[in-house]
Amino acid sequence: MTDSEEDVDLDAEGLLEGVEGEAAREDRTKLLRELLDQGLSVDALRRAVEQDRLVLLPVELALTGEERYTLAELAERTGLDEEFVSDAVMALGLPRPGPDERRATEGDLESMQAVKYTSTSASRAKPFSRSCA
Repeated sequence: MTDSEEDVDLDAEGLLEGVEGEAAREDRTKLLRELLDQGLSVDALRRAVEQDRLVLLPVELALTGEERYTLAELAERTGLDEEFVSDAVMALGLPRPGPDERRATEGDLESMQAVKYTSTSASRAKPFSRSCA
């Protein structure tokens, strides 16, 4: 179940903490409600606030997409081994997320599906031979 914009008490969640002035609070509230309406979780918003990047979140989403999958979900949806998916993340120089952290986007899912397709196709391919004889 996702957080609807009406059900979330932004102040109680700490999402308005440190915002001074009525106009600034109204602007922050409007941005948070729009992001909730787009389907972002309170946890994702809290991380953005803690990392002082909330104002950049709409741009990040436009460029990269929402982080909505755990590594286990990526593995399940692609049919790849979870350890392989985790190793691939590490090979890209990204930190290994915790088991319940949603850090993968639709683009990550598509990339892992391409890896699965490529590895399956490569295993069926005949060995390449350079001899012309």
